[in-house]
Amino acid sequence: MEPRDEDSDSIFSGSQEDQKTTTVIVSFKGSNLQNIRNKLKTREFSSRTHRIQSLHDDLQDYANEIQGNVLNMLSKYKSASPIEVHQLWISNQVIVKNADLTLVKTLQNMEEVSGVMEDIRFTMDEKFIQQEYSTNNKRTNADETWGIGAIQVPEVWAAGIRGAGIVVADIDTGVRGTHEALRDGFREENGWFDPFGKSPVPKDA
Repeated sequence: MEPRDEDSDSIFSGSQEDQKTTTVIVSFKGSNLQNIRNKLKTREFSSRTHRIQSLHDDLQDYANEIQGNVLNMLSKYKSASPIEVHQLWISNQVIVKNADLTLVKTLQNMEEVSGVMEDIRFTMDEKFIQQEYSTNNKRTNADETWGIGAIQVPEVWAAGIRGAGIVVADIDTGVRGTHEALRDGFREENGWFDPFGKSPVPKDA
């Protein structure tokens, strides 16, 4: 996504009188993440884990280099202001929580910064939040599940294709690894990553 450099006044235009801070995303000039990924294709690795670790290290080192001046400035700013700083080394960006107008303007004027935009949060409609799952709609038999038939899964199974060796992944707030539908098929190597809680095993938030 291309960085969108918002005017500092527009970032704070919707703030209440007693709300003088916000969360912003800082993007950087000259980011060439694709070059890092392309170089990875020319190298040989002993394992998939080694390849992933190398990509992680390269992206993190690159982010530290490009973001260095901004991170140093933010570190000094933290001594007088309760800001929180989080590096996004995959996209080469920085999130700053509790940023005030002065800090936003300072960031916008830094040479290496290409854009500063507000981190906008959307809330789910209350009527969806309050909906409860009805056990009357629960289906336990694959033959009774309308989605299975709609995509012609029985025909695929009949052809001997059962999904063996296929890895299915998703991004979620957590997962209960002991769930009967998951526990027997969980792949221990590179099968789970918890970036915030750092839990070594599957855990449901």
